Amino acid sequence: MNLGDVRLVFLREARDLLRDRRALFASLFLPALLYPALFFGTAHFRKAAEKSLENREVVVGFGPGAERIRFAIEGLLRRRPCRVLSGSFEPSDLAEGRVHAIVESSPAVPAPEAVVRFRSNSDLSAEAAARVGRALEDWREEARRTRLETWGVLPDPAAAFRFEAVDAALPERAGGALLGRLLPLVLVLVTISAGSVAALEAFAAERERGTLETLLVHPVAPSDLATGKFLAILAASLAAAVTNVASLGATVALGGAGGASHSVSLSALAGAFLLLVPTAAFLAGLLAEVSARARTFREGQNYVLPLSLACMVPGLAAFLPGIELTPLLALVPIGGTALAIREVLKGGAPLLPVALAGASATVYAALLVRRTGRLLDAERILRDEPPEAEASRAHLHSRRTLGATAATFLLVFYLGFPAQARDPIGGLLATLYGIVLPCAFLVARASGLPPREAFRLSALRPAHVLAAAALVPAAGAISGLLLRLQERFLPTPESLLREMAEKMSLDTISPSLALLLFAASPGLCEELLFRGAILRGLRRDLPAAKAVAISSLLFGAFHFEIHRLVPQAALGALLAALTLRAGSLWPAVLLHAGHNALVLFAGEAVSYLLLDPRFLVASALGAFAAFRLFARPGRDAA
Repeated sequence: MNLGDVRLVFLREARDLLRDRRALFASLFLPALLYPALFFGTAHFRKAAEKSLENREVVVGFGPGAERIRFAIEGLLRRRPCRVLSGSFEPSDLAEGRVHAIVESSPAVPAPEAVVRFRSNSDLSAEAAARVGRALEDWREEARRTRLETWGVLPDPAAAFRFEAVDAALPERAGGALLGRLLPLVLVLVTISAGSVAALEAFAAERERGTLETLLVHPVAPSDLATGKFLAILAASLAAAVTNVASLGATVALGGAGGASHSVSLSALAGAFLLLVPTAAFLAGLLAEVSARARTFREGQNYVLPLSLACMVPGLAAFLPGIELTPLLALVPIGGTALAIREVLKGGAPLLPVALAGASATVYAALLVRRTGRLLDAERILRDEPPEAEASRAHLHSRRTLGATAATFLLVFYLGFPAQARDPIGGLLATLYGIVLPCAFLVARASGLPPREAFRLSALRPAHVLAAAALVPAAGAISGLLLRLQERFLPTPESLLREMAEKMSLDTISPSLALLLFAASPGLCEELLFRGAILRGLRRDLPAAKAVAISSLLFGAFHFEIHRLVPQAALGALLAALTLRAGSLWPAVLLHAGHNALVLFAGEAVSYLLLDPRFLVASALGAFAAFRLFARPGRDAA
């Protein structure tokens, strides 16, 4: 062995790997960032889902002979939202959701037995049964302590009641609920695994071999070429998905999951198979676009793992308790179809959200195929230029701005939120002034903007104050109306409302401190970041409308709460438009602080104002007057 030659070959290959920065980032750093997001994000969402489920009202019925049990544990049950009923109940009451759990008493030796009937395919029913079990355990513990303190002896508390939970769900629905939790994740993994081979061969490998150029010089439209290759990827993905779903269904039916056999309804399986097609189509479209962007087969392989991890995150929605399929959630890529598949397999799925999930996935797949066709440009391919190279050069500043913004989001999520959980006041101040404010300067630096140009905090003028004051009612009206509209499709959990009310309560802190925490500080720090560094960085190479839309969506997502996404994004769009119109950041800072102060001190009174037409007219007039104050738009508003 010639060690010198080995060394030269090793150094050459190592240099080639290090030169390919995109592949290096995708294979090494991107998975390292996605794994924490996957696991910590899943834990965060699971905790939030379980907390939401625990605070939802359940209905527990006590049948004949269970009055003694009811007398013992009714007070403990009512510690959480629970409606207690007594009387005679039929299985149909449980099946149709009129009661979530039925407590019965059956004579047993040496102690009577409390039998709780519930449906395992319903999260609320399972939660009701769990609450009954916990209430019995708490009652036993209290009885044990009372007897010990009173008599100094410890009788056997188990002689009071024995507890047994009986699953009253139909066998096929119980099996469907189990399969519905597992299937979406399996579908994502096997579809990407099988489809990636076909996608890389259809795009990256052909480009590396030079055969893609041969296809492009023929009189075939790039869209037709992309569609044909997409269909081949979809066929491979569907074949793998159908095979694995059939295998998983057989495993559940034969008792390979959980140790007991579960039957699955054929009609539910048929519905799940119908939803497999749009889901696989969307994943195949993602694979087609990613592979079309890869210059080599190896580079494309480096993208497969990050893509799999990223697609698993919304697919985990089907695995979390308490998350229901709504029309709004049905529009979320992968997450919507995952929830739809789960609900179909459980039985009794709502028709409209299921149809929306399938239709939206189909539309997303068609848009991805169209984008892939645009990437197949003959001149760029023949010049051996990456499909996105020209766009990268044209949008260099915005890409750097978005990259720095993503780093800011990660810092807030992994450092800011834990700090706020430990100390709400100190953690909020540390997040705003220790993370958001410094990151505003880092984002500005990444976009190539000096701080003076990025933030534009020129002298405060009376027009700035007047514009912000005139727009405060309009901002409150817009946020309130959108929140009311969103509540119809995605109601805010009671637990989240109570948590927000406690966080912004004026009972524990002074009004001046509340203004500093929830109005002035967010108004300054968040505006420096979003309407300062991010908006200005995007405006360097994007049209105003696109820059406003992107920065507004980022502002809505920054609060990491889906129930506030739409109102916050609308507020962000108003703030961004005002900033570009005025050519200064001061109006947005004052309006943001004023809006937060209105919500903080007015509270529910804002909802009543929305019902008054005079308030809405005044809001519209105030918005018109505010924008007329700056009759001459800022020079970057064009």
